[in-house]
Amino acid sequence: CAAIVDHVLGDGDSSELCRRLTERGVPFVTYSGNPHLMGPCSSAERLEKPANPDVLLAAFQKLLDGEKNGAN
Repeated sequence: CAAIVDHVLGDGDSSELCRRLTERGVPFVTYSGNPHLMGPCSSAERLEKPANPDVLLAAFQKLLDGEKNGAN
């Protein structure tokens, strides 16, 4: 279980989601054009928008591999 979180959508930002993922121990990266993430999202790796789909997939695989190896 892992997530790629788009930080800002039309109905708000992902701060609450990042907080809940962190509480549950779910690894995630943020996907955002905003270079200055604050609060619960700031500790995650940030992928710059727009990103090549291969970059997104590699980041997701890295999260999954880390979880399998006990990292996180």
